[in-house]
Amino acid sequence: MFDTVMIIKKQINIPAKIYKNTIGININHIKNTPNIYFLLFDEYAGLQSLKDSFQYDNSLFYNKLKSDSFTILPTFSNYSITQFSMASMLNMNYIKNIKDSTIVGWEETQKQMLDIKNADIFVAFKNIGYTIKSFSLFEIGANKSIGGNQFLLGHKRVLTNKILHNVLLKDIGYNFVTGKYATNFIQKIFLGDLPIYNNKVEIGLNYSIKNIKSPQFVYAHFLMPHFPFLFDSLGKKVPNNILFKKNNWLNKGEYISYLKFCNSKIIEYEQLIKNRDPNAIIILMSDHGYRYSPQNLSTSTFNNFCAVRNLQNKNPPSSISNVNFFRYVLNSNFNQLLPYLNDKTIALFEK
Repeated sequence: MFDTVMIIKKQINIPAKIYKNTIGININHIKNTPNIYFLLFDEYAGLQSLKDSFQYDNSLFYNKLKSDSFTILPTFSNYSITQFSMASMLNMNYIKNIKDSTIVGWEETQKQMLDIKNADIFVAFKNIGYTIKSFSLFEIGANKSIGGNQFLLGHKRVLTNKILHNVLLKDIGYNFVTGKYATNFIQKIFLGDLPIYNNKVEIGLNYSIKNIKSPQFVYAHFLMPHFPFLFDSLGKKVPNNILFKKNNWLNKGEYISYLKFCNSKIIEYEQLIKNRDPNAIIILMSDHGYRYSPQNLSTSTFNNFCAVRNLQNKNPPSSISNVNFFRYVLNSNFNQLLPYLNDKTIALFEK
């Protein structure tokens, strides 16, 4: 209970001073303000790439969502790295001065995290009258990240990166995470708070579902089925000798097993929301697809997952990229006339 209270206290109050109407929302056109639950599942691959790259058919999961009145949207990601994909999606615009096949470093990544912190989608819904609740690895407004020590902002990251043991961990640490030199101490540092991060997000989400403050926009960012693949398909913890096996992020069998576990959690979350808040807009989505397939890079990386419940416009375009997703939601359910941007993909590579 203490953890729940601390997470909620840290996350729900975003000061009004950061908000400006930057995308031209016409509040006078808005008639209804249903609660919105935006559940993001990091690196969840789309249906087609699962078939092409994994020979796995995820149709049963999609059919279950359809039976619960979800509309499957034909979305795809614009960027191949989480921070860039989320910055673009949440600001409903492309990132300036970032071209296809760009190699990006920490400076560029920090810029995107700041853009996420003050993203236009939160601006828009705050102006409409929503309470913003964020349970995420990113800072949103004045709210701190609830986990993910690798996502520190600004000077904090610069300082910690210059501490000797952090430099060593970054440069040679993985040699002590996997293989014959592996040690429990280094493995725990490598994982950081990831083993409990998703649990923290779940605590915040469940509290928000059971303690509704209408209208509310709830953003819950789960690091699954993203590597490390912490659980198998039955929800059993993956032992360290498998979890830290060399190049385990390339293990498609482990990814699919974790994805099946993720599917069960998604159904659990959406049904809880549906039963307690039946008129809410529920968004189930991924930032990008699986990033490590050597073949079909565009398919596996950009083919993502998106399902929405209670869309007013249930005839989506034949294709819609993440940058246009919230424009589509605002137009569909909030009587807006926001123009759509040209859809494109931008492959990025980390230094």
